[in-house]
Order: sequence, then C-alpha cells, then structure tokens
Amino acid sequence: QYGPRIKAGAVYLQTYHRLPYERVVAVLHDLFGVAPSEGTLANAQMLAYTRLEPVEQATRAALRRTDVLHTDETGIRVAGRTAWAHVVSTALLTYYAYHTKRGREAIRAMGVLIDFAGRRVHDAWAAYLGLPGAYALCNAHLLRELIGLHEDTGQAWIAPLIHLLRTIYTAVTDAQAAGQTA
Repeated sequence: QYGPRIKAGAVYLQTYHRLPYERVVAVLHDLFGVAPSEGTLANAQMLAYTRLEPVEQATRAALRRTDVLHTDETGIRVAGRTAWAHVVSTALLTYYAYHTKRGREAIRAMGVLIDFAGRRVHDAWAAYLGLPGAYALCNAHLLRELIGLHEDTGQAWIAPLIHLLRTIYTAVTDAQAAGQTA
C-alpha cells in the first residue's frame, strides 16, 4: 500500500530523529496525506534492518581490520529498564549496538572487539581493559574526569594537567591540519 519512499521516510524519522510511531504517523499525514499504521511502520523498520544486514556485517569486518578503534557505551532507557547503547568507531566507520548488558556479554555479541588486533581507545572501563591487545585512554574521558576531580577537590596539580592535555590536543590538531603524519 505504501511505496519505498514513504517507508524509507518513516524509518528515517524513527531512527535518525527518534520520533515515536504516533508522531511519525502525524508527520507523514501532514506532509503527504498518508497515515500508515504502527504495524506498517514496524514492518518498514524490520525490512530496513534485514536489508542492511550485509552493510552491518561489512562494517564490523572493516572495523576489525583497522589499526585503531574508539569504543564506548552509554546507558539508555528501553521500556522502563536500563539497557546499553554501544559504539565502536573510526573517523569513517561507526557501528552501534543495543544490548541489555554493559560488559563482556555485550562485547561478545557485538562481534568487533573480542578478536580485534589493533589498538582500542576507550575510557579505561574494566571490561575493555580485560580484552587482549593494546589500548589507549580516551583524552575526552580523561579530561572530563580531571575537570570533575578539580571541581570536587581543587587539588593544585590537576589544572596544569588539564592545560597540558588541551595543549597537546591543539598541537596534534594543528599538525594534522598542516599535513603532518607524525
């Protein structure tokens, strides 16, 4: 009954703009004069999910072959319960995964980090530290922790370290902009 453009628009509104079914129906009705059922919207989501499975597999495979990965997770509420949105990324690739667990079970289910041979950049969370291979600490996470510690304690050594991290970041960014690779 609805063509691929309406279904794609609905999936886009639901996933990228995170609109609930009711609002997607309202937007589609306001813009195009159509009012698909919530079942139609759910079916469009499932169709997109199924058709994008090869892209997901290719993305995970490409991430496993890269030299450096960034990984993190954040708590989300799903049906009144805490779940986890996990991310593994590079400058060009991003893989998101939803899981009810935060730790090793979720990491195994993602299928990227367990057999990854490169360097993982993360926030020093124990589940990441327990993985084989090399890692680096995420400066954004480290900076956030230092700022919080400085606000809480006012210890004198923290401010110079924050300044140093910001100076290093600026120097690296400037060097990259100038075309330097090392």
